[in-house]
Amino acid sequence: KEPIAYLGGVGMLIGLTVGILASIGRLQSEESSGLALTWLLGILGGGAIACFIGLADDLFDIKPRQKILGQVFAAVVLLLAGVAPSLYHITNQLNLSLPYNVETLLEVMIVIFFVLGATNSLNLLDGLDGLCARKFVITK
Repeated sequence: KEPIAYLGGVGMLIGLTVGILASIGRLQSEESSGLALTWLLGILGGGAIACFIGLADDLFDIKPRQKILGQVFAAVVLLLAGVAPSLYHITNQLNLSLPYNVETLLEVMIVIFFVLGATNSLNLLDGLDGLCARKFVITK
């Protein structure tokens, strides 16, 4: 059996951090940098939480409930930073009139579903002898 690399997520987090730091330097000169900076820091924070949950799962084999709670926490960090889809344009095109709290609840559910789906699908691919890394290289 081949050895398993546990730090792939850390490498991805380092790459994400370098990209965000480069973007922050560029955003300093733009007028609308406040929202973009908040989004970038939220993405970095959520990514860091997801990375450490994945690393803890690899090293300590944490329970599924703990892993899902950590992933939901990463999604909450994104939501607190304002990283969420706006359903206004969709509901407007469909002539739907949803109450604000229902629209907000749907946006929150979409972000949580996306984070849980993305992290768990990568986790499943990663368990197949490095398939995740190959898919990552192919898509880049």
